[in-house]
Amino acid sequence: MDADALEKAIALATETSEGSVQQARDGDVAALYLIARELETKELFSQAIPIYHYLADERSHIASQLSLGFYYYNIEDDPSKALHYFIHAGERGPNQAALYNAGRILGEHHNLVPAVAYIQLAARLATTHPEHATEPVTETCVTAFQALSQIIASRGMSLQESLDVFSYASLDGFPVAESDTIESWQTAVKLLQSADDMYLTTGQLHVPALQEAFPYLRSIWEKDAGQLSPLQAHLLLSHMNDALAALSATDDDYLFAAGGYAEAMARSTFCLQNETDLCFATSASRAISYYRRAGDTEAAQRVFELAQSQSSGTTAWKSIDQTPPSFDPNISSKPIWSDSSITHQLKAAHSKTRAVLMNEISTIDWLATTTTSEIGSDGSIGSIPVIRQNHLVPLSLLRSTSPAGWLEYGPLYDGSAWNLNLCQRVHTLCRVLRSHETTFCKSDDTTITCGTDSIVTLVRMKPGTSVLTHCGMNNFRLTLHWCLYGCMNIEYSFGNQSPLNYESEGGVIVFDDSFEHSIQHNGKEDAIIAVMFLNHPDMN
Repeated sequence: MDADALEKAIALATETSEGSVQQARDGDVAALYLIARELETKELFSQAIPIYHYLADERSHIASQLSLGFYYYNIEDDPSKALHYFIHAGERGPNQAALYNAGRILGEHHNLVPAVAYIQLAARLATTHPEHATEPVTETCVTAFQALSQIIASRGMSLQESLDVFSYASLDGFPVAESDTIESWQTAVKLLQSADDMYLTTGQLHVPALQEAFPYLRSIWEKDAGQLSPLQAHLLLSHMNDALAALSATDDDYLFAAGGYAEAMARSTFCLQNETDLCFATSASRAISYYRRAGDTEAAQRVFELAQSQSSGTTAWKSIDQTPPSFDPNISSKPIWSDSSITHQLKAAHSKTRAVLMNEISTIDWLATTTTSEIGSDGSIGSIPVIRQNHLVPLSLLRSTSPAGWLEYGPLYDGSAWNLNLCQRVHTLCRVLRSHETTFCKSDDTTITCGTDSIVTLVRMKPGTSVLTHCGMNNFRLTLHWCLYGCMNIEYSFGNQSPLNYESEGGVIVFDDSFEHSIQHNGKEDAIIAVMFLNHPDMN
């Protein structure tokens, strides 16, 4: 350390004994730290910080690294430098306060995986290295870990994040590294990642990968459910439910499992405790639909009664036929709304513009691709082509005898603006629909009120395609399907009611999609349908 700087610091350290001063001149770490602490207490940072840096950077002194962490975080407002010193102090110590503060900074900057890892390590010091832990700091770490776990459960995690965080997601240290549980988790998630990659690039389900992944996930649940933390259970069940949603779309043999694990998700800690998000309501709604599709009315009724017992108003459902994730019991409900004024106006518009509409629609490239950024292994940034994704109906609700059975061109309108690029191809359709804009669902937060920002979308539905039985997101809106071409053999089913068909080409069906419903194309030619979401009369 610079001798002149040290002498200036010593001159200001009036409370340090002569013996300690001499030891500091001789390079004694403890004596130098004592002087730096006194100067920091007097807020003489310009003299204290160089000593801390010498001790932290050249002598690897843990207490000085911790002091620098607090200085850069609290005084200099430099979380990056603070994190550097907290990590060094935490890992070398181990130092509980440093590990906790490293996790806290990472969490504040939304780096949730390493945040969980550091805070879990800090909390577990009480078990693994009790000599390095104190009860107050341990309690703080446990509270922070639980808060982070709830944030992750509400926010969700990508497959890669789930893969990385799983082994840190328990304060009990379960599962241990290189265990069968970890091996099964890693294998399953990598298979799910391959399925995700295929969906992104081709728009198709990678059924073999999902089929191979599911037994690994199921084995973890069946063998280890009692040892999983609430966060680990949430991550496992989330990815199981995603996989089963897709598998049950292709094979009814998965329906009982899909219902069972959707119900398990609804009953899981974070879904039951957190009424501010839709985890419980969404899971319960899906479980009911799966069970009803499988013919297990008793299980469906059990989940329905569980939902009604919850204090959250979002599941104050009145009928097992209407179980959307978000539900307002004060809104009037019926499956079919045939008295909507827009119905007659759109029929009339179709008779006048049919030829022009069909000519414009014939120019659409339904399989158009876009590009997404990709970071290569060498850090280079490029782009890869990806298929345009469906927003109205996910693949997990589609069953078709042909590839791309349901394709969307849109949204043409998102609740605030019309997509001029897309409307260039179908400008007559957009012009007709613009005149009805005041009837479309929109609000200050369209996605929440309307359940989507795809307020107006054009759909091509191929013969042999089914939209499987489900309930829509909420009962705050109405759904309008306008048949532009080829819809005469499309059948809409709502609970126990008689199936509904279009009366003619150009026909309109307005319904409340919060009621359980399905759509089946039994015809022999492609159907073109304009799908719109309308304001519910009670919401105007």
